[in-house]
Amino acid sequence: STLPGPAFPRYADPAALEAACAKNLATMQAAVKRLERRKADGAWLAAYDDINALAEDLAGPIYLLSNVHPDKPMRDASEACELRWQDFFSTLGQNETLYKAAKQVRPRDAIDRELLKFALESFEDSGVSLPPPQRRRAKAIQDRITELSQTFDKNIRDANVQVPFAEGELKGVPQGVWKNAKRDAEGRVLLGLDYPTSQPLLQSAVSGAARERMWRAKQNEGGEANLKLLAEITQLRLEYAQLFGFKSFADFTLRRRMAENTAKAQRFLEEVREAVTEREKRELEEMREAKARELGTPLAQTQFERWDFSYYNERVKQERYSVDQEALRAYFPPQESL
Repeated sequence: STLPGPAFPRYADPAALEAACAKNLATMQAAVKRLERRKADGAWLAAYDDINALAEDLAGPIYLLSNVHPDKPMRDASEACELRWQDFFSTLGQNETLYKAAKQVRPRDAIDRELLKFALESFEDSGVSLPPPQRRRAKAIQDRITELSQTFDKNIRDANVQVPFAEGELKGVPQGVWKNAKRDAEGRVLLGLDYPTSQPLLQSAVSGAARERMWRAKQNEGGEANLKLLAEITQLRLEYAQLFGFKSFADFTLRRRMAENTAKAQRFLEEVREAVTEREKRELEEMREAKARELGTPLAQTQFERWDFSYYNERVKQERYSVDQEALRAYFPPQESL
C-alpha cells in the first residue's frame, strides 16, 4: 500500500537542497497570500489546516535530514534551510490578517472549535497581540532560540566522540555492539555515544571503570559550549515570558496545559516524590546489595555510583524475575520489527 502524503524528497547535492528550499518557501508564501484573501467563512478553518499540512510536508524532511544525513555538507545545507523555515514560521505566527480572520470564524462543530482554539492560541503565543516593539522582539527571540538549539544539537551530533576500550573491559557486553567497531592505533575498540551503543555497555559491562568512562562521556556531550548555549536559551525564554507579563517561562507554557501554573506543577511533583522516595531507596539498596555480592565486598563499604544503575538494575531483574533484555533481542530481529 502507498503511504499518504508526498514521497520523501531526494536531493542530489547541497545546491539541489538549497534550490528546493527556496522553491518550497515561495510555495508557502503564495499559499499564505491566498489564505489572506479568503473570506473568514465556514471553510476558512479547513484552508488554514491545509496550510499547516503543506508546511509539514515541505519543511518536515529538512528537519529530519539535519539530524540523519551522513554527509556534513548536506546537513549544513539543511540547517541553513531550517533557519529560513523558522523565519517563515515566526512571521506566520504574527500574521495579523490571519489572526483577525480566525477571530471572525464561527466553528461548526467540536472539531472546528478545537482547531480554532489551537489557531488563536498559536497566534497569541507568537506575539501577534503584543505592541509592535515587543512583537518584533518576540520574533527575534524565537528565531535566536531556534539558532541556538540547532547549534546545541550540532555540537553533540558532529562531535563524533569515540571512547576507547580494551577488549577485556568489554566483558559482558554483547559482541554485536563492539565486534565490528573501529580500533585506534593501540588496538582499543572505539565506541560512540549513540544509544544503541552506550546503553548496552552501561547495562552489561562487568567492568565498573568501563561503565564510568562511558557514563561520564555521555553526560558531558556538547561540553562547556553547550552549557553556555543553555544559559543563553534559558535567559531568552525568561525574557520571552516577561514580554507577555509572566514571571517565568514555565508559567507562560503551563497556562495552556492541564497543570495551569508552576505552583500547581510543583505540588504535583512533590506528591510524586513523597510517594516514590521510600520505594526508590529500597530499590537502590537492593542494587547496592547486588553489587556487594558480585564484588565480594562488605555492604557497608560498597558505594553505589550513578554508572552502576543500569548494570545492577539488570542483574536484579535477572535474579528476581529471570528477565534478560539481551535474550529478548532474538524475538525482535531488526528488519521484521521494522
